[in-house]
Amino acid sequence: KIESGLGSSAGLAVALVGGVSKHGGENLTLHQIAERAWDIEVNKLGLFGGRQDQYAAAYGGVNVMEFNSLGVIVTPLARGFVEPILPYLLLFYTGFNRQSSKIQEGLKELAVGQLLALDRIKALAIKAVEPIANGDVEKVADLLRQSWEAKKLSNREATNEKIDKIYEEGIGQGALAGKICGSGGGGHFLFIVPPDRKTFFIKKMEERGLKWVDFSVDWTGLDVRRTD
Repeated sequence: KIESGLGSSAGLAVALVGGVSKHGGENLTLHQIAERAWDIEVNKLGLFGGRQDQYAAAYGGVNVMEFNSLGVIVTPLARGFVEPILPYLLLFYTGFNRQSSKIQEGLKELAVGQLLALDRIKALAIKAVEPIANGDVEKVADLLRQSWEAKKLSNREATNEKIDKIYEEGIGQGALAGKICGSGGGGHFLFIVPPDRKTFFIKKMEERGLKWVDFSVDWTGLDVRRTD
């Protein structure tokens, strides 16, 4: 779903750039494709946003991404890295979308509090690598809870009354943590739920009007083939 926090616009841009470059015989690298897709979205179309979605779509799998003045460093991780945490993840569609580019506008000019919140999110992401690798779900959930609180401070448009109620309902039904995906404001919500409560949790959240979305990790990334 477009504008739902799952990086669909970036995925489309990456696929288009990959297809055109393949057809034209450019043979761009995944890095170059991601950069060109980002440039089209942000500089050509004026959709303000970061580079993470384009790189995620191009590379696929699970990665650690580092963003600095020199560019983007992508470190792919083995499948075994994320497998212990996957059985705990549940994704739901909230039933309402938003325009992520408009929400992202709130990050163009940053107040001191927003900068501190964004720095906090970055620090928490770095801290999460080790507990994810160790399968320490409780620690991952704790970090996600902190990250969600920091996200709300980084951009007031990230949440609203509906989203806050979804979060409260999820925690009340046994989720260890949760957060809205992407820019926020609507779209999809991700929860960490003990496997023995997943069936019950899905039933309760769907009764509330959310739609459970089954998903898996795409380990292929961009794959362009010519059929002529």
